[in-house]
Amino acid sequence: MLILGHRGEPRLAPENTVASFALVRNDLDHGVDGAECDVQMTKDGELVVIHDEKVDRTTDGHGWVKDFTLQEIRKLDAGVRFPGPLHHEPIPTMREVFEVFDGTRATLNVELKNSEIAYAGMEERLLELASRYSLNVVYSSFNVQSMGVIRKLDAKARTGLLYAPWLIKAPDVVAAAREQGANAIHPYVLNTLDGLIREVHEAGLAIAPWTVDLSVLVRHFVASGVETVISNDPRMAAEAVAGERG
Repeated sequence: MLILGHRGEPRLAPENTVASFALVRNDLDHGVDGAECDVQMTKDGELVVIHDEKVDRTTDGHGWVKDFTLQEIRKLDAGVRFPGPLHHEPIPTMREVFEVFDGTRATLNVELKNSEIAYAGMEERLLELASRYSLNVVYSSFNVQSMGVIRKLDAKARTGLLYAPWLIKAPDVVAAAREQGANAIHPYVLNTLDGLIREVHEAGLAIAPWTVDLSVLVRHFVASGVETVISNDPRMAAEAVAGERG
């Protein structure tokens, strides 16, 4: 089972920053397998790594990511709200995050944040950029059509449909995954406890729950044959997996 750090190592460094992903890279020798990150686009078409459509929650700025140029958004401090000494962290470009893991065994799950805002050409730009680096990339989104675009552009790309009950119903997400050629379902962790794991596996798909922050759940997922877990505490998850395997 793969262990991916949700937005890096968000307990130890500001989420979705190079500092956070560098911690994951350091943990690749200790049972962690990679990271999950979020990508959006600036006004001038640059791919940047930030979760929210607005910069307000995680930086000292205000406004929509789409309304900033790369030069403008790089001036913001993505560490200002982190409760620790790691401040003055810029919002990284997607290129910088790929460079953190380039040439390693890491798996990087890139979530396209294009459900609320349709970033034109995001899929093409992302695939072209990823092709320059040597690492395992998985693409995911709540935007079902976007995952279909990824597969049409690159039939070998690995994709996962994100699932939360307030956005899509479980029976539909499996059908949608099949229709769009997705490899996996990425559900909210609590929605795996009602038979979804079995349903997904019976459909010949993999499953990657988020966010798995309790060791008892990690052990449950090991026993259930889950392929990937995404955790805010990847070190804990890796230790739980190692303990379960003896």
